[in-house]
Amino acid sequence: MAVRIYPAIHISGGRCINELPDGITRGRILTSQPLEMARRWQDQGAECLHVVDLDGADSGTSVNGTVIREILENVHIPVQVGGGIRSIKDIDQYMNIGVHRVVIGTQAIENPVLIKEAVHLFGSDKILVSIDAKDGLIATEGRKKFSHYNATTVASNMKAMGIESVIYTDILRRGLYNGAGIMQAREIAQKLHMKVIYSGGIVTLKDIEAFTDMPMEGIIIGRALYESRLKLSEAIEVCRWHERSI
Repeated sequence: MAVRIYPAIHISGGRCINELPDGITRGRILTSQPLEMARRWQDQGAECLHVVDLDGADSGTSVNGTVIREILENVHIPVQVGGGIRSIKDIDQYMNIGVHRVVIGTQAIENPVLIKEAVHLFGSDKILVSIDAKDGLIATEGRKKFSHYNATTVASNMKAMGIESVIYTDILRRGLYNGAGIMQAREIAQKLHMKVIYSGGIVTLKDIEAFTDMPMEGIIIGRALYESRLKLSEAIEVCRWHERSI
């Protein structure tokens, strides 16, 4: 199966924004209609979307649920959603409106019981754990603080609880044009035999090619697409070409 490209749609105040590298400061508004962006990526060949409720991540509860529902009702490709998901009720609400998978971040570390229960109730294929790391150490509280937890250790703990897939974000590279950092993602994918979706620093087709030889599930790309440094169709073709050449 080819590595999938996940165009990122970051929502704040009901609008699609280009989030800045620090992950905290809100970037420029791309459109007041996130659905417009979702349709654009779908029309350009996206097989799935990565949607984040930034306000939800800040507040700990869904804020842009109405906007997300609108996207779900108007695109026919799978959509995974993160931001503000802190309880079984939150997960259930998203599942009921058609979300393909939910993404759980800090709560996965702070409340592992939630992960166990979520996997039991919804299945491991419906729960993604997001691992944000700097120099291999986990960032928490919206990437504002760093813990002593090692990313690979956390991923291993998640696997023991039934998690099959993780999003690994290299926050040293996220939103910056300095290339992908693949070592930690490679370690999680190869040593733990987990499905990894990588995010951070993807800006060239060569960055994408670096992942096609690894057992990766996908790559999340945001800023490079929005600022036209990468074309979605070309990124997808690189992944498909590699699959055909195997």
